[in-house]
Amino acid sequence: MTVPNKLRLSYSKLNSFANYDRQEAIEVILGKETPTNPAMRLGSLAHSIIEEEQLDLEGLGEGGLYEQKSTIELYCWLDFSFIADRIKDGVLVDYKTGKGDPMQLYVYAFLLALMDVDIHEGRLVYVNCDTKTKTVTKRSQRKYPITQKELNLAWSWIDETSHEVKDCLDNLNYSW
Repeated sequence: MTVPNKLRLSYSKLNSFANYDRQEAIEVILGKETPTNPAMRLGSLAHSIIEEEQLDLEGLGEGGLYEQKSTIELYCWLDFSFIADRIKDGVLVDYKTGKGDPMQLYVYAFLLALMDVDIHEGRLVYVNCDTKTKTVTKRSQRKYPITQKELNLAWSWIDETSHEVKDCLDNLNYSW
């Protein structure tokens, strides 16, 4: 069965809804374009350089999968889209030019587990990006074990927050 107005959410949309202005988040969820800012452009540039050059800033060695785009159905009314920056040997890496939250790692690890990809560690790798020389260097990294506890926490957060979004849309008479 095809749902005409099936939602497609992402970590950033759910996080915005959960932690920032809900009205603005709902507008974005419903398709409102958000203008890019310098921080967003810097992050995009860093990610493209890391992917293109297959950089190993976190010390995992060569190889692995970079910028893996995935969409997974969680409910008949909800798809969840995400991009795993790098996956190698059970380690999930998320590169950041700004702030990071380990919950994003937990959410992605949970979604990857649904796709039979086993993740046992997540890493937030904070990077600097020089826009003139087009080089990316590591500032620091934080490692987070991924256990069943974190996967359960991620599912609880996804489930509760996405249902809150759905309730808001129902109150707006969103046509499913």
